[in-house]
Amino acid sequence: MLTLFTTPKPFLGHIGRIQRNALKSWSQLSNDCQILLIGNEEGSAEVAQELGLEHLPEVSVNDYGTPLISSIFAKAQKHACHEILAYVNADILLMNDFIEVVQKVRAHAFLLIGQRIDFDYDQELFTDSPTWQTELLERAQAEGNYQKPAGMDYFVFTKGLYQNIPPYALGRFYWDNWLVYKAKKQRAKVIDVTESVKAIHQNHNYQHIFDYQNQNERHTYEASINSLWCPAGHWYSHYDASWKTVQSPEQRPSSLKLRRNWTSLAKPYIRTFRNFRRSLGHWREKERPTPSRPSQTAQGSPLNVNQEKVVTFSTKENSKQDRARVA
Repeated sequence: MLTLFTTPKPFLGHIGRIQRNALKSWSQLSNDCQILLIGNEEGSAEVAQELGLEHLPEVSVNDYGTPLISSIFAKAQKHACHEILAYVNADILLMNDFIEVVQKVRAHAFLLIGQRIDFDYDQELFTDSPTWQTELLERAQAEGNYQKPAGMDYFVFTKGLYQNIPPYALGRFYWDNWLVYKAKKQRAKVIDVTESVKAIHQNHNYQHIFDYQNQNERHTYEASINSLWCPAGHWYSHYDASWKTVQSPEQRPSSLKLRRNWTSLAKPYIRTFRNFRRSLGHWREKERPTPSRPSQTAQGSPLNVNQEKVVTFSTKENSKQDRARVA
């Protein structure tokens, strides 16, 4: 019925605990779910064996060891046993509503996306109780909050929808926006399921990003490289979904009740108007400085996360050199 796949960080400390929680919640969804753990981070093989998951250790990475979205999606589509796949970030807790919504989709090609609930959860998840989902969701809704629509953590899509993905670094901005853009370009049915799926994100820090600073992932070097593969016109989000699910007690059990997302119909005209104003010189988007390539150690390897983080900001001319290097 469904193949879920993800690429985790090392299973250490708080990150390891919340990733294990997430995978436990996925394993409770259905006996007909295939779960692929892609990558060879510390603890991945052991957790896969413990929870009965399929482990695919080989994945392509960039110069800084960050897995590439292109490799992750290619491997998942190659090894998937089902025609519907779901990439989910490894810190997301899923409930039964997730699998129920997927079962009701009626479309030849589609993409399901939705907002997450950010929640501080720093304990081991126990799924033995029949009420664990209800109790956890009540806590998350009371103590957590929904993330802004630009951020997306799960993508449910039909096999073959994504081919020739640019070499985006996982978890470094823009790659998720591009996935929505690509689905729209392929004329797939893009549905925002936020009202029907309560996906819980277990909060954590971002110190795994080696040049992370000022509490802003967007200003890292890898994010700047991702942005080169995703022009401003491709920054799609939940607002660009053509349809939204409606949480209604009268909805039919065999299909989703949908309503038009009128905001998505206006977005092309908004983009055209902005481009027109830019061409006339009436408005220019402020350019933010682009991080230059971070310093490297004497051995020539990327800066170690345990060493001092040194990041300089390039001028406009150096930014052009960064683009040429990527090209």
